[in-house]
Amino acid sequence: YYIDLQLLRFNNNFDFSFDIDKNINIENIKVPPMLIQPFVENSIEHGIKNLTDRRGKIKIKIEFNDKTLCYKIEDNGIGFEMAKNIEASMKTSDYEKQSLAVSITKDRLKLLGKKKYKESRLKIIQKKNEKGEVNGVLVKICVPYII
Repeated sequence: YYIDLQLLRFNNNFDFSFDIDKNINIENIKVPPMLIQPFVENSIEHGIKNLTDRRGKIKIKIEFNDKTLCYKIEDNGIGFEMAKNIEASMKTSDYEKQSLAVSITKDRLKLLGKKKYKESRLKIIQKKNEKGEVNGVLVKICVPYII
């Protein structure tokens, strides 16, 4: 629903897709609340909102392997370095909120790992094309499978 609202807000100027592993029963799975939403928000607000040369795309992929759920949020936006520079030039503090979202998520993943006796992981990668130009961000979050 969040993405649908953002599509309305931004006049449908980006595409999104969900790719859910066929081995995941979406009716019986429990996902920690607000785990991926901050990263989807960052993709929209900092990555694709400022695109001028291509249509924005966000892909959310959920995979299950070895009793672990992995969520991948991938966009084709401007990347976090360019977004940081834009935010700094506009003298806004929105980019600092992103850093806070990352640190809060890391803390939540540590707690989740202790509770389920398995480590959770967060990885954020600025993607580059074959020319070395930034073409988006990939966020990967892996958590213990919770039923």
